[in-house]
Amino acid sequence: MALSFRRGPLFADPFAVDQREVATRLHLEFQTDPKNLETLQLCSNALSVLEKLHSHEFNLAVVSNRSKNHGDLIAHCGLRDYVRYVVGHEHVSKGKPDPEGIHLALAHFNVVPSQAVIVGDTVADVIAGKNASIHTVAVE
Repeated sequence: MALSFRRGPLFADPFAVDQREVATRLHLEFQTDPKNLETLQLCSNALSVLEKLHSHEFNLAVVSNRSKNHGDLIAHCGLRDYVRYVVGHEHVSKGKPDPEGIHLALAHFNVVPSQAVIVGDTVADVIAGKNASIHTVAVE
């Protein structure tokens, strides 16, 4: 979904509204709409990596800026057997790249940053991992 800064039905005056506030609201609306789950796909080979980590008894968590629908998201992506903890937008006061959600997951599993790895597919994921002082891997 793209925002236009031209005059139009969304804004009477493009400079009268904080564009970041509108973008945040539209992004949250997109994330909470169940029909948008269809647009999500796992990275190639993700399930085989998760299976291997799961077989070695790694604790896997999802830390998401997505609000609500976590069960639907996990089911849609085939992650139900692997993910043991989920931190969503509604669980934190600040989303990624703030590390608050990552800290919640670490506390849940009683581990320190040196015992964890962040795997992320967005710039916000990578920055959040670095902000949490955790080894971070970026994937496409």
